[in-house]
Amino acid sequence: MKLEGKRIILRPYRKSDANDLAEKINHKDIARYTTNIPYPYSLEDAKKFIKSLQEKAKKKQPCCFGIFLRENKEFIGGIGIHNINFKNKNAETGYWLNKDYRGNGYAKEALELVLDYAFKKLKLRRVYAKVMTPNKPSYKLLEKVGFKKEGTLRKEIEKNKKTLDVYIYGLLKEEF
Repeated sequence: MKLEGKRIILRPYRKSDANDLAEKINHKDIARYTTNIPYPYSLEDAKKFIKSLQEKAKKKQPCCFGIFLRENKEFIGGIGIHNINFKNKNAETGYWLNKDYRGNGYAKEALELVLDYAFKKLKLRRVYAKVMTPNKPSYKLLEKVGFKKEGTLRKEIEKNKKTLDVYIYGLLKEEF
């Protein structure tokens, strides 16, 4: 399965993506505001991650997509749908983009593709995202797409020897 936009393609990760993943994600600025991405990020980390996603795919659990430029198939980031709760029709989204590709609208396009998939194909009614409060570009992106700030999870995350608050944003199907 793949999701196609005007300038990007989202598709599940393949084993052959491990080198690109390890290279593009291995930056302090990406790990700084994500909960599950270590720094440094090794090739072994990439292989383990891809293998775990392939196990989830066998169970028909949609999860993570690589973000690729349509014109040259270059890998530039990742986006996913996590913690899917089909009973209550909601899920969490998260994303990252290599620093060389930020500010070009690729993350917005990827997020809109994933939201379209979540609301139309998965039949969800709400998608939410958690953003560490210092990560202003991320919550500005969410707001641009229509997410509403729902609250603050105080002292939610310990990151780099700092305790950070986390904003929670939500988007309802009818708001998309």
